[in-house]
Amino acid sequence: IQVNNSNRVAITLDNKDQIPVSTSEEIRIDELRFEPPAGVSTQHNKESGELSWKLTLKPGETQKIRVSYRVVYPKDMELFGY
Repeated sequence: IQVNNSNRVAITLDNKDQIPVSTSEEIRIDELRFEPPAGVSTQHNKESGELSWKLTLKPGETQKIRVSYRVVYPKDMELFGY
């Protein structure tokens, strides 16, 4: 995720993203990596998968936030998304 402040003043953004949540014991979400810039406070709701964080950007500043995960499931299982 990349955000940019093209304003002439600093701005504060409330950001939200979501990762998958499994309701099956056979499916797990592993290796969650959430890498916001240093000093940014974050929250992860494990029940809903929601990630949230507040980010302040100076005028003209760009920040990147990296989110990654791995879905692990049995080889013979078919996954369906909505």
